[in-house]
Amino acid sequence: MTDQPLAVSRRPTKLVVGAVVIVAVVAGLIVWAMNRSDATSFFVTTSQVARLGPAAADHEYRVGGRVMAGSVRHHGVRTTFRLTDGRDPLTVTTRAALPDTFKAGASVIAQGTYSGHVLRADQVLAKCPSKFKPKD
Repeated sequence: MTDQPLAVSRRPTKLVVGAVVIVAVVAGLIVWAMNRSDATSFFVTTSQVARLGPAAADHEYRVGGRVMAGSVRHHGVRTTFRLTDGRDPLTVTTRAALPDTFKAGASVIAQGTYSGHVLRADQVLAKCPSKFKPKD
């Protein structure tokens, strides 16, 4: 028998350290993703944009609300209308084609850049009216 020291294996230590690093990175990505403004909802309301004020300028948003009655104006290929969540109105202007279901009172999501006063929408989505009516 020889008196050679037993070789200490570093493999389990490397695996543990590697696993801890992977878990930390995944946890960090989850925290980062959940703290993004658009992580928990598909759109913001007109009141949320109004509360942001000038800080919201030059950022892209998806803003949801209802088209205010009497607010739709067509100027050639450009359309201007006002959205509201029942509290704060927001003027939206777009050159995008509007969906067939777009009309006053329709639920709409407009996506575009906010200038501080007007949302310049690249895309306008309108909720399809439901044909479901509950039984009386």
